[in-house]
Amino acid sequence: MLSNAPLRARYAVSLLFFLCGVVFTSWASRIPAFKEQFHLNEAELGGVLFMLPMGSLIALPFAGWAVDKLGSRIMGSVSIMLYAAALYALSQSPTVFTLSIALFIFGFVGNTVNIAVNTQGLDVQRLTATVTQLREDLRRLREGAEQGVTDPA
Repeated sequence: MLSNAPLRARYAVSLLFFLCGVVFTSWASRIPAFKEQFHLNEAELGGVLFMLPMGSLIALPFAGWAVDKLGSRIMGSVSIMLYAAALYALSQSPTVFTLSIALFIFGFVGNTVNIAVNTQGLDVQRLTATVTQLREDLRRLREGAEQGVTDPA
């Protein structure tokens, strides 16, 4: 009997993808409120929002290194918690400057989550493909054995 580990791993990765979406959507839906809270015009808002992709860009080398050294499972688990904490930090920003710093961190951690979860997703996909192939091989073996028993030469 084959293990349920690939199925559990698939569910775990799916949950991480879902949580990433929930956290980012929670932030994106609050952008108009931040614009109003800090009395930002379009240009100022654009400048503040630019901190998010800057954090994402700076995260690339770190995230690749961290996933390689610590593994995608650990980095995915740790970084999703940090992502939620960064979302909370955004909500507690009292000034435009702290909002900008929090957005930079949010982008940095968000990209780290993204890289870790996608790497874990590839690992799960490989594991699932291996298990699927094994199941197919076992099915063929069983069918061959059944045919050998029912159709004696």
